[in-house]
Amino acid sequence: MIAATGSIGLDTTRTPFKTVERVLGGSASYFSYCASFFDKVGLVSVVGEDFPEKYWREL
Repeated sequence: MIAATGSIGLDTTRTPFKTVERVLGGSASYFSYCASFFDKVGLVSVVGEDFPEKYWREL
């Protein structure tokens, strides 16, 4: 098992063509996703009480 620590948050991405708000982001989110291709991942982080339920399922 791989242990990951870091930030989890909601990102806003802006390009000249489109703006996408409140998408899953943060270093721990990105690392965990990539590491999951190789082994199970345990995640340690802090999120606010308003963190969307749909992202809990993804993590």
